[in-house]
Amino acid sequence: MDADTYAIHVVNGGTVIADDARLTSTAPVTSQGSHGSGLWPGLVVDSSSSAFLNGTVIERAETCLHLEGTLEANDLTLQNCYIGLDVTGSATAEVDTLHVEQADVFAVRNKGTLTCSTRLVCTTCPSASNPRSHSTSRTSGGGRPQGVKAVSGTPPSTD
Repeated sequence: MDADTYAIHVVNGGTVIADDARLTSTAPVTSQGSHGSGLWPGLVVDSSSSAFLNGTVIERAETCLHLEGTLEANDLTLQNCYIGLDVTGSATAEVDTLHVEQADVFAVRNKGTLTCSTRLVCTTCPSASNPRSHSTSRTSGGGRPQGVKAVSGTPPSTD
């Protein structure tokens, strides 16, 4: 799906289901050297809505996935953006294998509850913010995963 410069909003108890989908934009990049500059806002799921994403790629967005509701995902790839996954205060995300690539600001910004049950892979991601709770059973990225910051406790290591 080509979103051009528009966001995709899931609202009012809505549900988005994507299997092996690619959500992207073909709008021209307005700033060289930045992955998310001037691109479409991304997929936005409000507090009463849900997303079920399997084998899905969201790319070339300011924030690939902004979550206020619930997310269940398997093999989710978020790339070429400012923020990969933004989980807000009351949001809950359960992800089995999350890939975040080339996120300029945050790979993951977690203020809600995030469970990544198999692995979290971050490449070329400067940081992640986690003031609430998350759990990760396996990560990749050279020992401690680049782009993941635990506010308390110890970040998981590669097994």
